[in-house]
Amino acid sequence: MTKPVLSIVSVVIDDVESIYFYLVLGNEVIASCRLAFPREPMPTMIAGFVTEYHRGKGYWRQLFDARVNWVKQNNPKAKYIHLYVDDNNPMAAVYERIGFEYTGEIVKENGCKWMRRKLN
Repeated sequence: MTKPVLSIVSVVIDDVESIYFYLVLGNEVIASCRLAFPREPMPTMIAGFVTEYHRGKGYWRQLFDARVNWVKQNNPKAKYIHLYVDDNNPMAAVYERIGFEYTGEIVKENGCKWMRRKLN
């Protein structure tokens, strides 16, 4: 079985850097996610996806680990990786299982709750 290839792309728009992570199998992007503010004190995981056919095969975790490793290698001052979720997001339970904790802070613009996970 062919393994997907990880591709990492850095993009700067309006002075804001984001790192995009893609898993490519053949000619198809089967999973993707974004890391915003990767070199700031608060690197933030932003939405991602895994195509329906490829779910349950560990690809989401592979992308998660790639983001964490990228931050550890490129932003040694960062102590945590962050994300935010709304109350209806079923992924919140997954985030908690892999070590994210709620910070008690709310995103003013959308009412979502901040979570963070230690990098070490």
